[in-house]
Amino acid sequence: MAIFTKTVFIPNSEMAVTGTNIGYVIVWDRSLIIEGIGEQNEKRLIKIVALNELDSNQIGTPINILTTVHDKYLVCGNNNGTIRFFDFYFKVVAWFSDCYLSTVKSISFSKTEPKPSHP
Repeated sequence: MAIFTKTVFIPNSEMAVTGTNIGYVIVWDRSLIIEGIGEQNEKRLIKIVALNELDSNQIGTPINILTTVHDKYLVCGNNNGTIRFFDFYFKVVAWFSDCYLSTVKSISFSKTEPKPSHP
């Protein structure tokens, strides 16, 4: 059974994604009201996506952290020390796995643009 680890909203959309302890994200979106089922604006499961490589039992590396950056990327910090950047269609953009990190417990990004140093 999967345990939910972190949920984030996808910028400029009505979607949300929830990470799990088995390497998947669950994608939620607004309900398309079907007669007698659901409420307006209620989120419903749309799909399940494996963001991390799976073992023979279809279990992946636990996702500890999910965040978004620059309204452009979904960032995934994993139990095995890897950090991965995906677009909002869940295609990998960058993959950092050889950094010799331990469990990723937090990720943050500055909202200010870097400024050049002056001598």
